[in-house]
Amino acid sequence: MSVSTTTRPRLRNVEVQRVEREGERYFLVADPRRVANQAVLVNESYGQFLALADGAMAIDEITATANARTGLSIEIGAVVELFQRLDDLFLLDGSRYRTEIEHQLNDYRAAEFRRPALEDQAYPGDPDELLDMFEGFSPETPFEQESSGRDLKALVSPHIDYGRGGDTYAELWRRAAPDLGDVELVVLFGTDHNGAGPRLTLTEQSYATPWNILPTDIELAGNCPVSCSGIPLWKITRSLMSSTI
Repeated sequence: MSVSTTTRPRLRNVEVQRVEREGERYFLVADPRRVANQAVLVNESYGQFLALADGAMAIDEITATANARTGLSIEIGAVVELFQRLDDLFLLDGSRYRTEIEHQLNDYRAAEFRRPALEDQAYPGDPDELLDMFEGFSPETPFEQESSGRDLKALVSPHIDYGRGGDTYAELWRRAAPDLGDVELVVLFGTDHNGAGPRLTLTEQSYATPWNILPTDIELAGNCPVSCSGIPLWKITRSLMSSTI
């Protein structure tokens, strides 16, 4: 949308943190949903303008109120430019943001597979480089590579922060490796940082990895309960495991 002095901006649920650059203090405003996948630096003096952007006041009212509270004399044109920049990055709630979300959701659901979200960020996207990184963890194996003789039911592995936990993850999977040879189906519980609603969100999408596509068992996903709000996790797990037998 085209932002004007009469626009009533509503800042979305964004992540804000203080940063300092070249002696100046800023707020780094980022979108946890990564709709535009780009953050914006806002000078600290504009903090009150952000705090007042709840949809209740027009920009001219926000400008007058913020200037009165802070004792500053920021021109309304600069405030309009600020909110136009925020809207360009889909950080304001409104028709432009909702249209873009619908467009991205349609593209996401129509895709043959889900692309890696953190490729070349948390780990190398090149398969050979990724393999080299994995092989660099825990070079000395402090245990025998023998099967435990037990029927492995589940494996609890930490999250994706390889920089801090790579050696721990590697030891866990190396210990489990002898029992994984006959596994045909994996029930994977992933961390959802941005979701809301049911405790368990199932997907029919397959997942891309740097090596190949990890196919999802669509029939199994369709036979499992899709709304698990309020259901204890152990009951959800038992339901899923029984569906795999």
